This record gives sequence, C-alpha cells and structure tokens, in this order.
Amino acid sequence: MNRVKLWLYMVLVLGAGIAGVAALSAEQVQRDVRQVDGELAAAAAQLRITSRSMSAEAAAIVGLASRDQEFLQALYAAAEPAPPPTRGRKAKLPPKVDPEAEAAARQARVERAAKTAVEGAAAALGLEIPNGAWWVAASPEWIEKKLPQASEGPQREAAAFLKDAAGGKPRRGYARVNDGLWYAVGMPAGTGAALVLFLPLDSAWVTALARRAGAEVTLAADLPRPLTSASAEDAKAAVAAATRTPGSPADAGALGKIATAGSPRLPPLPLLFARAPAARALAVPLEGTKGEVVLSAALAPRLAPLVRHQWVTLASTALMLLIGVIFGFLLRSEAPATIPDELVSAAGRLQQGDFTARAPALAGKLGTIAQGLNSAAEGAQRAASADLFAKPSAPPELTPAGFDIPPRPGVGAPAAPEPVATSTTARLDGGGLVGGPFEAAPVPAGRPGTEAAFPAAAVQAAAHSAGAQAPEGEGGHWEQVFQEFLRVRAQCGEANDGLTFDRFRVKLEKNKEQLVQKYGCRTVRFQVYVKEGKAALKATPVK
Repeated sequence: MNRVKLWLYMVLVLGAGIAGVAALSAEQVQRDVRQVDGELAAAAAQLRITSRSMSAEAAAIVGLASRDQEFLQALYAAAEPAPPPTRGRKAKLPPKVDPEAEAAARQARVERAAKTAVEGAAAALGLEIPNGAWWVAASPEWIEKKLPQASEGPQREAAAFLKDAAGGKPRRGYARVNDGLWYAVGMPAGTGAALVLFLPLDSAWVTALARRAGAEVTLAADLPRPLTSASAEDAKAAVAAATRTPGSPADAGALGKIATAGSPRLPPLPLLFARAPAARALAVPLEGTKGEVVLSAALAPRLAPLVRHQWVTLASTALMLLIGVIFGFLLRSEAPATIPDELVSAAGRLQQGDFTARAPALAGKLGTIAQGLNSAAEGAQRAASADLFAKPSAPPELTPAGFDIPPRPGVGAPAAPEPVATSTTARLDGGGLVGGPFEAAPVPAGRPGTEAAFPAAAVQAAAHSAGAQAPEGEGGHWEQVFQEFLRVRAQCGEANDGLTFDRFRVKLEKNKEQLVQKYGCRTVRFQVYVKEGKAALKATPVK
C-alpha cells in the first residue's frame, strides 16, 4: 500500500465516522424531543390533577363552612331596634343610629363568623389552607348595596363569583383579583347570601407544581411580577413560543454550548450535525380567565451525553487521521522487486542466442516472467530444430553444376553424391560442391539454430583470398568459418583437397542473399558443427 492509498483510506474512514456521528446525532435529537414532549404532556396532566384537587378541597371547605350555624346567624341577623324614648321631665332622647356604621358592624360580624367557619371546616376535613388564602362572605344586604360598586375595577372577577353564588349557582375557576391570580370556589349560604374562598397561585404554588410535574412552570397572566420556576430569560422564551400554539409543544430558544460531565473533563461544547431548541414548551389555558400556565423542559441535560460522544469520536477520528498522514509521509512507495541472479543470467544467455538456457521457477510476478521466458526459449529451440534447407527447392543459380574436382591420388572417382532428403541439417561437403543440390530452408528471422548444408569436394583450402572477395564487415567472419570448416573436416577424416575459399565464399553469399530476401534480415551468421560424423554449417538470420 502506497501513501496515496493510505491517505485515501484514512479519508474514507474519516467520512464514515462523520456520517455515523451525524446520523446518530439526528436520531438522538429526535428521540430526546419526543421524550421531552411526553414529559410535558405528563406535566399538563399533573396540572389538571392539581387543579381538580385544589378545587375539590376548596369546595369541601366552603361547602361545610356555609352550613355553620353561627355563620348563618351572623348573615341573617336583623338590625337591632332603637330603644324607646323615656317619659317625664327627665326623659332622654334615644341615641341617633348611623345606618352605615351599623351595616359595617354587621358585615364585620359576618366576616368573623365566616373566618371561624372556614378554619373550623378545614380542621374538620383535615385540610390545610395555604398561606395567602382569603374568603368573602356576603349577606343579602351587602350584596344589594356593595356588589354593584365591586363589579367595576380590579375586583370584578371576585364580585362575579359572589353574584353567581348568591343567586344559587355554585362556581369554581381561576380569577384575577387585584394584582394576583387565584383559584376561587363560591357557594350559596342560604337565600341571597354567599361564601367564596380564594386560594393563591403564587410562587409557592408554582414551585410545588414544578416539583410534582417534573418541568419548569411559568404563569403567563399579565402579572406585575413574573411567577416562574425557571430563569427569567428561559421563562420569557418559553412563554413567547408556547403561547403562539396553545395546547401543542413548541421549540423555545436556541441551544447554546452544553456543559458535559465525565472524564476527561471537557469545556462547554456546541451540538454538531443536528439542530435542537434550548427547550420545549407547552401552554395550558387557565379555565375562566385570560392566562396560561406554561410548562417547559430544557434539552441541554439530555443532549449532554450526545455532545460528549460527538466530540470524543471526532477527536479520536482526527487523531487517527493525523497518525495516518504522518505514517503516509514515512511510508515509502513499493520497493522494487529483487531480481534473482539466476533469472538475470538466463535472460542474458537467451539474448545472446542460447535457447537452451532456462529461468528458475519463481513465485509471484517474477514467476510469471520466468515462465514466459522459458516458454519463449522452448518455442525458439523447437524452431531451431526445423530443416533450414529441406522444403524450398534450390534456386537455379545456387546449383553449382560444372565444378570438376579431380580425385585424390590413389583414389577412384568419387561416387555420385546422394541427394539430401529431409534431415534437419544439410551438409556442405566436397560432393555437394561438385554436383549435388544446395537447399536452403531457414526458420523465421531472428531465431537461431537454422542449419544450412553445402556439398563438399576434396579440394584444397585457399584462405589467402578471403578478405579481398568478401563484403566489407563479413570477410573476417567468413574466413574464420572457412578455417573452422577445414579444421572440423580434417578431424572427421574428410578430405579438403580442391576446396578453395572462393568457392566457399560464393556459396555463403548466395545463401545469405536468399535468406535476406526471404526474411528481411540484416545479415546471416554461420557456425560450423558436426552432424552424423561430418562437418556441417548452421545459418542464423540476424535482424
């Protein structure tokens, strides 16, 4: 593997790592959003449960208190009659009675009786009245005189509860009174009178609801002071998002950097490859008044493990990439193959024309090369064994007729030369030079081993005329061949009488021209060898 392949592999690993983290991040964010929405739905259910519980407790207290005898007596007590005037000289006029003061005194007695009745009812039921709760008891007289005045201004919702209850219609629900939000329960108390209990929705109520619901709680009812269990900034974003679509969860705020826990300790980090809001918010309308309870839950605590996983994974992948880059610079390209000396030697011998050479058996790419060389050498060797001069008929000018060579002293006339048949090598001897045919059949150009044969005669060698008659560059070679031919014939017991270099050269020239025309080779090289106990020649075309 070279460095480019290594770097490409590292890039693919980095891409796969990033794609995996991105897919995991998107899936995890969707899962956390669904989980938060489920928690908000559960918090809304808890709000409804709290409202019903609060309503039931308040109704039980008011219902029991409205039947208290002392309270009823105070409600319907008539005005005390004025004392009769005295008679006589010392008679005194009765004190003047102020109707307004008398009515106020009666109302005060009613409120004291109502307080005693409400507290007694709560104690009897085992319930606790929260701090900040208050109640209103109204007699028919008070309702007739004061209720019209209270129907305007910041207490109009409380006056509406009193009016309905005095008219015999119980009422429950949320009410805005002065600068606060309350849960009110109004009950009739006899005919034309009423008792209304107001329970506060204050910071204590918000905190308790947030603890039970498992979510942040914010009262959105245009209060002068915000009531929320969250921070002011988070509460503002939650109210702005949730009130646009009441009853459905909405994205609130933008998610910033998230603090992650664990080891190694990391600084706050942003979420990668996915978008998520800072929180999800749900607005629950308050029955009977303008306002909502906004429930919200932050996503940062749930996404902290994911953010940590993202950055640790990316840091690990980047480290691997850096190591790969460094290793790539240190990595050298593929080392050149070491060619065995045996293979080099065999190739050199084949180049020089020795087709008996064979390359050693090797493995891998070198084995393929060695096998190819051996196959080529075997083919060349088989071609070299073909008869160079057997197939084509001899040209007329190559037939050396009319050469008369006298017989050796003491030896009879030479026998007629035997025709050369289909041997792989035709001989060049004295008989052939006298009257035998000369045939040339070389193998394809460039393949050694082609053999040529010439008839022979018992002639005397005349090497002194070689250089003058031979073409330039070949005289020395032909003279060497001629000398070698004479020497081999002598060793084989053949006579050299009457064999001159001129005749020998003529035969070589004609053989060369024939091969050059047929195979388009540059020249022909000859070699002397022994076949069947006699001297013979090989002709090799050279490109």
